[in-house]
Amino acid sequence: MMLFVPSLFRLIFVAVILLVGAGLYDRTQLIAAHRKWNAMPWINTIATSSDGRAVYLDNSNVGNLSEEAFELWDQRIKSDLATKMVFSRTKMVLADGSDSRFEWQIDPSTNIAGVVPFDKKPLLDRSDFVFNSNDSYWLTNPSAPLTGYSPLYGQTGTPRSIRTRVNATMLGDTSPTGHAGEGGRFSLAAMQAALFSNRSLAAELFREWLTAYAYNDMLNKSSLFAIPFDVNDPVNTPRGVADKTVAQTKLAHAVTVLNRAGLALNSTLADAQFAFRSGTNIAVPGGNRHERVANLMLAGSGDWRGYEVGATKIKGSSSLTDKGYPVVHGSSFLLCLSFTDDGPHAEAVLAYSQSGDPTSEHYTDQTRMFAKEQLRPVLFRKQDIEANEISSKVLTSPQ
Repeated sequence: MMLFVPSLFRLIFVAVILLVGAGLYDRTQLIAAHRKWNAMPWINTIATSSDGRAVYLDNSNVGNLSEEAFELWDQRIKSDLATKMVFSRTKMVLADGSDSRFEWQIDPSTNIAGVVPFDKKPLLDRSDFVFNSNDSYWLTNPSAPLTGYSPLYGQTGTPRSIRTRVNATMLGDTSPTGHAGEGGRFSLAAMQAALFSNRSLAAELFREWLTAYAYNDMLNKSSLFAIPFDVNDPVNTPRGVADKTVAQTKLAHAVTVLNRAGLALNSTLADAQFAFRSGTNIAVPGGNRHERVANLMLAGSGDWRGYEVGATKIKGSSSLTDKGYPVVHGSSFLLCLSFTDDGPHAEAVLAYSQSGDPTSEHYTDQTRMFAKEQLRPVLFRKQDIEANEISSKVLTSPQ
C-alpha cells in the first residue's frame, strides 16, 4: 500500500510571505525561481509586490499520478471501506502500491522524477488579494476559484473550513462596516484592526457545535443546517440551524463544562485563555478554527500539556483544564506590510517571543506585546538597523 499525503493536509503549516518588489525581486523572477529550483517540499507561497500584485503558488513536490490512477482511486473510495475511511478522516490517498497503474508519471520538464510539473501546479496572480488558511487551493480568491489540478493538492467544490470562510469574508467585505478601505484595499492599520478584531463568525451564526457532526452532514440538508452547502456560494454555506433542539443540547453541555471548570457563564476570554511561561499566565487573544476567528490561537488537547502546566483536563472538553485553556500554537509570526513611496513599511510580532531562556528579557516581551495587540516596527534601512543594533557576531568557516 502507498499513502499519498495531499499538500492541503499539513500537520504544520508555514505560510511563506515573500516581500518582492522591494528592490530585490519582482514576482516574475519569483515565479521563475520556483520553476527552476523546485525547492519547496510542502508549503504554500504567498507573495506581494510594490506594483500592486499578489501571487499564490503551491509549489509542493506532489506525486504525479495519471488520470486513470485517480479514476481507480475514486472507484475504490466507493467500494473499499479502508480507502474511504483513510481519506474521510485524514485526507490521505490510499492506493495499491503493487498496481502499476499507480506508478508515478515521469514528465521530462521536471528536475525531480515523478512529481507534478510546474505548469500543472496551482498558481494565481491577482491585483486584489490571495490567501490560504491551511486549506485547499480552490478558494485562493473566491471570485476566481482555481480548478483542474491534481486531487493531491486538495479538493474543490466541497465545503471549506470555517477559518477559510472567515478570512474570505473579511477580505471580501467592501461594505462600510468592513475593515477594507476605498476599492477594497487595506491600510497597515486596517490589517491589524481586522486581525485583532477577533471576530467569531461561528459565534454569530450559532455554530460552535459544528464539529459534533460527520462530514456528510455538511453536504446535505439534514438536521444540522437549514441551508445546505452550495458550490456556487461556498463562503456563505452551509448555514442556519435546522433543529434548535440540537443547539440547545450543545449549549447545555457547554454550561456543564464551564461549571466544572469553575468559570462563570459571563467569563471573558482573558479569564480562561493563557500562554504559560514559567509559572506566569499571560492572557492572549484569538480563537480556534472552529470558532471562525482569523487570529488563530489553539489550546492544547493532550495530557502532556496538562502535565507541563500542572493542570487537569475538564471532563467533557477537549482542551479546557482547571487552569483554563493552555495555548500551544496558532498565530506565531504576525507581519503587516504596506508599500509606500518611501519603501516598505511593516510592523510585526513574534507571539511566543524570541528566547527560550526564562532569564532572558526576550522570554516573554513579545508575548506581552501580542497580548496587548501591539506590533513592533520592522527595520529595512541600513541606518535604522545600525541605530538599533544590540550586538554583532561574524561567523567564519575554515578555508
